Amino acid sequence: MAAAQAAAYGDEEAARARVRQLADRALRGDAGGLSDALGNQLVDAVTACWDRGWQPADLTHVVGRRLKTEHRRVLAEIVALEAVPYVYAVNADPHWLAQVDAVTPTTAPPDRHGLLAHWTASRGDTTVAVQVAVETLGMLWRLPAQPRLCPPPSAWDEAPTPPNGSRWRTAGPDRSHRGPVGGTDPKVTQRVRALLAKAESTDFPEEAEAFTAKAQELIARHAIDQAMLEAGADEPGLGAAGRRLLVDDPYAKAKSLLLNEVVAANRCSSVWHPDFSMSTVFGQPGDLDAVELLFTSLLTQATAAMVTAGRTAGTQSRERSFRQSFLVAFASRIGERLRAATAMAVDDARARHGDSVLPVLADSEATALAARTEAFPRLRTQRISTSNYQGWVAGQAAADAAHLGPEPAINPASI
Repeated sequence: MAAAQAAAYGDEEAARARVRQLADRALRGDAGGLSDALGNQLVDAVTACWDRGWQPADLTHVVGRRLKTEHRRVLAEIVALEAVPYVYAVNADPHWLAQVDAVTPTTAPPDRHGLLAHWTASRGDTTVAVQVAVETLGMLWRLPAQPRLCPPPSAWDEAPTPPNGSRWRTAGPDRSHRGPVGGTDPKVTQRVRALLAKAESTDFPEEAEAFTAKAQELIARHAIDQAMLEAGADEPGLGAAGRRLLVDDPYAKAKSLLLNEVVAANRCSSVWHPDFSMSTVFGQPGDLDAVELLFTSLLTQATAAMVTAGRTAGTQSRERSFRQSFLVAFASRIGERLRAATAMAVDDARARHGDSVLPVLADSEATALAARTEAFPRLRTQRISTSNYQGWVAGQAAADAAHLGPEPAINPASI
């Protein structure tokens, strides 16, 4: 479709001219035919995105970030239409379906023949409706390929096997939190969630820090025990899995530093995609669950602490430099504290398992790094600058409020 090609390559004048021609065609009585053509092209484009490594959650995230709300709504309806052939398939990936369910509307969209009339009714103008659909299609066409982290629907009839010689396996993300994945003990997950919920709800930074530290320690203990069990199994593990985590604006880059600290504390490895505002994280499935859970909670805590700090910082707290400096400082210090909690868990594991635990943990970390290197062989580092001293001090103080000594502040067994 020439209009979408023009939109994809940034020729706005040509795209607008083509859109007007298409809208005139619809107004002359061919709305159904144009609707079929647009619907087919959009569904095919979404399927092609899945085959190029994209997944429903991150594709919707990127389209919403780069375009507008109306484009995201169009994409959500197209994803729902594209999923019709496989949404009830016996071999459907439940993680994929959870993402589809999360990003699509609660009411079923019309069939392809009625899409344009539906979009026109909601926007009040045929030309605008065509333009939004064309711009969405153009963006889907120009998105680059991503490493496949799980088999797309087109490959569900095939046995998902890792590439020859690969050290990482495919595993889809659990965006819905409907249940534990990757061998995570449901009891541990429940206790961690309870600790983090307490951390998020308290008004006292010291309590929040203590609850979060104990959650990390509990996660680390469970992960170590799981790694030791797998190390003693008759068959070796399949390697690291991959998962994409989405980071919302504002201050997405500063927030990505917080995610990276959580990743490092849990023996995972990650790549930040600034153009798409998301990270790809590699590690054991249970570790990925922990990273996602902790990052979500810590981001909530950081935001609350930033608001609290703003009450004493006055007008400066509303400046972008203050908030960015706050989040960077918070991430830096919270990373140290998470690693300290993990170190306590490692010391406890050495007392129970002996020094044999160290090479097992080192291998887990090396496997995650190897998976990242295989998926992204060419990487470059990025820096983020801070310029607001008051924001930096406030962020450090928010993350450094609690003392994390060897004595547990909270007994996880009591949760």
